[in-house]
Amino acid sequence: SLGRTAGVYVEVKDPARHRDAGLDSSVEILKVLKSAGYDSASAPVFVQCFDEAEVRRLRTELKSPLPLIWLTAKMPDEAKVREVAGFCDGLGVTLNLVVTDVTKQGQPTITTLVETAHRYGLQVHAWTFRADALPAGVRDADLLLEWLTVEGGVDGIFADQPDVVVGWRNRRLAADGRGNPFRLLNAGRRRTPGADSDSPGQSQPENPQN
Repeated sequence: SLGRTAGVYVEVKDPARHRDAGLDSSVEILKVLKSAGYDSASAPVFVQCFDEAEVRRLRTELKSPLPLIWLTAKMPDEAKVREVAGFCDGLGVTLNLVVTDVTKQGQPTITTLVETAHRYGLQVHAWTFRADALPAGVRDADLLLEWLTVEGGVDGIFADQPDVVVGWRNRRLAADGRGNPFRLLNAGRRRTPGADSDSPGQSQPENPQN
């Protein structure tokens, strides 16, 4: 109805526990996605899981070409980022792994996680943004989104109020008609024919230098 593709973001929950019960949730999820046409690296979908071994299994044993995201609430060191880059396409991390805190002067403390992930070709998606539960020291939602995206460089944001994120993005784009290097801000922009496209439902792993 909006004239654009909306993608899906699927999470494999407790895969080991399901297999212990005789249910292979990853296999079933891939079957459902394939039946709906999600069967390539360019499909408008992400498949995510906290279980690192399961993400690896999706890529190696189950041979899934779909964009895969490893979810983690702990800061991975560079060696871990390099390792997971061998079998997944991005990291899904808590907001505080990107913006750790706010100084007394009201400035964000930004980690090097996104920079490291991008160096190994991984996207970074931060979770979970809530306009009604901002981190200490953050005075408004727009400011946090600016820090995460423009200063932190994240490629995507999980949000309980996606309308707030989209509203901020639209205002930011209107104020910056020249374009910018940030995936989230460029997502959904109408571009000239032949230009690379990038929408929320069509994000693909990319070389951060592109």
